[in-house]
This record gives sequence, C-alpha cells and structure tokens, in this order.
Amino acid sequence: MSNSEFYNSNNSLELFGFKREFNFLKSLIDKNRLPKSLLISGEKGVGKLTLINHFLCSYLDKQNYDLKNNKIVKDIIHNQFMNNLHPSVIFLKGSDFSKVKIDNLRDLKVKILKTSLNNEKRFIILDSVDIFNINSLNALLKIIEEPSENNFFILTNNNSKKIPETVKSRCIELKIIMKSEDKKFVAQKLLTKFGQKSFFDYDESLSPGNYLKFNYLIETININLDDPFIRNLNTLISFYQKKKDLFLIDLIFFILDYNFKKFREKDNIKSDMLISDRLFISKNIHDFFSLNLSQGTLINSIQKRFNYV
Repeated sequence: MSNSEFYNSNNSLELFGFKREFNFLKSLIDKNRLPKSLLISGEKGVGKLTLINHFLCSYLDKQNYDLKNNKIVKDIIHNQFMNNLHPSVIFLKGSDFSKVKIDNLRDLKVKILKTSLNNEKRFIILDSVDIFNINSLNALLKIIEEPSENNFFILTNNNSKKIPETVKSRCIELKIIMKSEDKKFVAQKLLTKFGQKSFFDYDESLSPGNYLKFNYLIETININLDDPFIRNLNTLISFYQKKKDLFLIDLIFFILDYNFKKFREKDNIKSDMLISDRLFISKNIHDFFSLNLSQGTLINSIQKRFNYV
C-alpha cells in the first residue's frame, strides 16, 4: 500500500470512537436541524474526516451502513462522494500540501448555484480550512454567507493556526477532543486493522492518525529511534528531498522531542540546558525547510554545538 492510500480516510470503513459525536450529527439531520455551516475542529489525525465520511454514508446510503457497529458495509457510494462523483457531495481538500486557490472556490460557487439532484440536501466538505490562504478564506466567507436552501457546508479545522473570526462566527463549531486512553485504544485498533507492527510506544501527544503515519514511516524508511538523532535527521531529510512528504517534517520534530525526553530521563544534563539545546536545534531545522538551506550546513551546525545528539 502506498503512503497516500495508507493515510487516506477512504480506507476507514469502520469508525473507532466518536459514537457520541456521530449520534449527535445524526440526530441533527434526522430532526432537520443540521446547521448550514458546521465547523469541526480538532488536532490533525484525530479522525474528523472519518467521522464526516461515516455521517454522510449513514445518511446518503442507509441500506449499506451498519448503524449499530458504525461500519460502511458496501463502499460503492462512499467511494463516489470521496472522489467527487456523488451528485450530493462536493469535496474540496486543502490538505494536499498546496494552498487552495481562489479559483477553486469560484468554481465551487458556480456548482452550488446549480440545483441539487431531486432537490435533495447537498453537502460541501471543505477539509483543513486552517491552511487556506487569506484570499480563499475571504471568498469562502462570501459563499457561506449566501447558502441556498439545500446546501450544507462542513468545514474541518486542524487548529494549526487561527482561522478568521469572520469565518468562525458564521459556523456552529463542534470540537473533537479525545481522552488519552481513547487515543491509545483507537491507535491500537488502527494498527490491528492495517496489520502494522508497533515500532514505538504510543505517545499521548500524538493523535491516533499521526501515530499510525509515524509508525508506518519509521518502518518504511528503516528508522531506529535508538540511533543518534543526527543520523536519523540526515536520513529523514534525504528521504524528504526525494518524496516531498510533509509528514516527514512532522516526524523529524517528533523524533527530536522523543530524543530530548530520553536525554532528560537518562542523561546528567541540566533541564534548562536541554530546553535551550532543543530550541536551538528546532530553530535550525525550521530555518532549513523555510529558507531552503543546504543539508550539510544544517547537520554541521548541529554537530559543532552538540556531542550528545
């Protein structure tokens, strides 16, 4: 399975957790009280889009959805709307690591002005609005302000940065929060589902989705977390330059924190020094990616200052 297939929420035909949130959304639509604009907020990888997929499948394809177990029995229609082939769903993804262009939203406005099939409800999914650029957000605001009777907007927000209050104020917000024990439970379920071996203990700072992605990348790239950080950093940067997978950057910062936790627990290094050292390395890594510096310069700058990473 390729990276994109493995990470794809299309493959989540079973909903782990979120029973209360699912039932809440279902009750709203059953009572014809679903907000015209719904903002679902929560950390990246927690399962927001999976929740939306199951909610839509339960409504649009009732005969092929198992409500008791929250499972998509047959994924024909599910695949249709996730690939923008279903007449009642428009899906605009902002998380392909490229900013959504204003032209995309203009095209969206043209689409939603058209009458929906059989005058049924139509759902416009805007994934990861937190990475939309400001022009796109302003265009989005104008669209949300004038929804037609049967159009319903569902936006997801990964909380990576603050979205404008002008957008937020026009939505009813549903915050997705998972307890640590629930995260661990879902992470283990996902590992079993995908037949994955665990390469590091679950860290409650990670969402289940990010844990699964990091675990998969560690296996794929053959990373050993017990190796020196500088060696893993070199390996991950080299792999990133070939694949341009932004999850690799997230993994680098996770491994950085993983190593400094290990230093704090085992090595005789003062806490304030560790904080200072971690900030220095983090800044250098950030500058490397944002300023397009050379890999050699980054590695040398870290090696010259530290002898324990």
